[in-house]
Amino acid sequence: NCNSNPYLATGDETDVSKPLPSWTGIETHQTNRALRALETFGADSSISRDEFFDYKYDTQYSTNSVIAKVRDRYIQDMANEKDPKLISALNLIKNWNLSADSSNTAAALAIIVLPNAFNEDNLKYRTVNLYGEFGQESYLLDNRLYRQEAGYEVFTTFETSENSVFLINRGWISKEDFNYDEDILLKEKGISIQGLLSPFTRFGLNLVDESYEDAWPKLVQQIDYEAAKKDLGANINNSVIQLSAGSSGALEPIWKPVDLKPSRHYGYALQWFGLAIVLICSFFYYGFKKD
Repeated sequence: NCNSNPYLATGDETDVSKPLPSWTGIETHQTNRALRALETFGADSSISRDEFFDYKYDTQYSTNSVIAKVRDRYIQDMANEKDPKLISALNLIKNWNLSADSSNTAAALAIIVLPNAFNEDNLKYRTVNLYGEFGQESYLLDNRLYRQEAGYEVFTTFETSENSVFLINRGWISKEDFNYDEDILLKEKGISIQGLLSPFTRFGLNLVDESYEDAWPKLVQQIDYEAAKKDLGANINNSVIQLSAGSSGALEPIWKPVDLKPSRHYGYALQWFGLAIVLICSFFYYGFKKD
């Protein structure tokens, strides 16, 4: 069960116990090989010789695999394509049966064309274009250092022409000579912006419970989705747009995606803690051991 979720090795998702906490870093990702093993060997209680070889040399992608999700996302993103040649190719990818046998034309096209996003986390990020206007609500995320200078990371609402509301990370601005009305407030209507759609995770860190004033802009130490919903209403999108540098209203971009999850850090800490215990025990054992 290498590189896959060990808790699902038996194929029974309804009766799975997890004796180890999430911070130990146990992988929860399922590779296509693991998914197909469960869908073939795992679903067949009596396997004949021919079935064994069919399963062993299986060339099918699971409908729950990452590439299947990438295919669906790609078709969705290319829905407005008008070029007849591309439409023909897109139809092949759209109707691909997820088989990767050597005679499958759609498989060859899909594997070459689909974005290089075989890590499921990569599906969280994609470039979007929005048309609408910035709102009057802004968060000023405090204590953001950039090039050894203190400043704010500015998050402003944006309402699209379809009445969807997003929180836009416009970037960083220095505290020096900061003027909200001149530097941040935008009154222009009917503008187009471009940015990277990203998960609405926690931005910043608040070590104590604080209450903020109702007035805008709000100076905050931390922004998360639940707090934003209380401030802005339940219709706020659960993604944040990382504004591109060339878009209207953009400031200094400093955001970078987080590659390591907290569980990975906890796993490393546990590993080094274990090594430290071994070294301490070895020191006392060999240090006081009689010749």
